[in-house]
Amino acid sequence: MNPLAFVLALLPLTLAHAHDHDHDSLGTHEHGVATLDIALEGERLDIALNSPAINLIGFEHQPGNDSERATLAQARQQLLAPDRLFALPQQAGCTLTTQRLHSPLFHDHDHDHDHDHDAHAKGHAHNDIEASYSFQCQAPDTLRTLDLDVFFKTFPGTEKIIVQLTGPSGQQGLETIPGRSRLSF
Repeated sequence: MNPLAFVLALLPLTLAHAHDHDHDSLGTHEHGVATLDIALEGERLDIALNSPAINLIGFEHQPGNDSERATLAQARQQLLAPDRLFALPQQAGCTLTTQRLHSPLFHDHDHDHDHDHDAHAKGHAHNDIEASYSFQCQAPDTLRTLDLDVFFKTFPGTEKIIVQLTGPSGQQGLETIPGRSRLSF
């Protein structure tokens, strides 16, 4: 067989494998795993969450029925109450100053948009939900811990949270799981 013909014959298989491998190696979309970045600097506390939608709502596709729409709406409302989800100590006096939720799932699909419906139809939609919060804390020195227990109970599809925490004691990387969900600054 001609060497060039052999290489050309294998090219589609190589490209398909590379696509699958690249997608898996990104590490940013693993079911059951969320990431949380926390930074405490002075009186400002910033929290950024990134999670596959399946961890929070049980599916990743656009809601297809009333039950799924209700589940998505409920999760959105829960994410809009970060002081409860992250069990911020009351004595720290943290007040939410800004918050942002983002996911393609939060948008109405009856408008013009530019994304790949074929990917959705083929079941390749890997939608994430991102949330970011900023707090102003009156007594940040009393903010010694952050407990993710309520988060795990609220979103039981989340099995592990990979945390990057920056605070007065420096930076640390942690993995939390239900039952071991308390973070120390």
